[in-house]
Amino acid sequence: QELAKVLTEMTADFRIRLDVRLNCALSKLVRTLGELPLARGQALAALEYGYVTGSDRPSLFSDMDVRANSRLYRYSLEDEERLINTLRAGESAQALESLREIIRSNRAEGEETWNPHAARGLIWELCGTIMKTLNQSSDDDPPPAELLERIILLSQGQRVEQALEGLATVVPEACAWVTEQGRRRQLAYRSQANRELIEGICDELRTGYADPGLNLSRLADRHGLSPAY
Repeated sequence: QELAKVLTEMTADFRIRLDVRLNCALSKLVRTLGELPLARGQALAALEYGYVTGSDRPSLFSDMDVRANSRLYRYSLEDEERLINTLRAGESAQALESLREIIRSNRAEGEETWNPHAARGLIWELCGTIMKTLNQSSDDDPPPAELLERIILLSQGQRVEQALEGLATVVPEACAWVTEQGRRRQLAYRSQANRELIEGICDELRTGYADPGLNLSRLADRHGLSPAY
C-alpha cells in the first residue's frame, strides 16, 4: 500500500508538471528471483486491467481478485474464438447470443448483481476481445475512437442488465465496421488484380506488337481469359 501511495503521487506529479499520463501497475509481492517472471505477468495483467477500466490510480494485481462466491468466472478460449468468429463474420445477432451465453454461464441462479471484482474481470475480457477483433480487422483505417471509448467505459458496469444493454449497442456497430473493412479489402484486392492483369497485357502488347502471330485469341489464352472478356 505504501508503494501504491508513492506511485499515485508520482503519476499525479507527471500529469501536473509534464502533462503526461503515466500508467503504473504492481504485482503481488514475491520473495525469490525465480518468481520475477510471475510478478511481471501479474503487473502486465494489472496494467491492461487499469487501462480498460480507465483508472487513474496505480493498478494492483491484488485488486483483480475475480472470485465470486469462491468460484472463478469462466471465459474459455473456445468462448473467445466463437465470439471473434461471429464478430469477423459480421453476425451481430450470433455475437450477442454468444455474449449472453457467457454471461448466463457466470451468473448464479436468481442473482441480480455481479460481484464487483468478477464483473470487472469478465467485462474486461469481453471488451478486450471486441477491441482486439477491431484492431486486427483494421488496415490503414483505425477503428473509430468513439466506439473504442464506449467499449472501454463498458468495463465500469456491474449489473448483468447494464452490461448487456451496453454490449447490445456496441456489438452491432463493431460488426458493421468489421464487415465494411472486409468489403474494402476485397475491393482493393480486385482493383490490384485488375491493375496487374492490365499491366501484363500492355507489357505484352509493347514487346510483341511486331509479332504477326499476336492476336486477340492468343493474348486471351495466355492470360486465362475469353476473347470476349
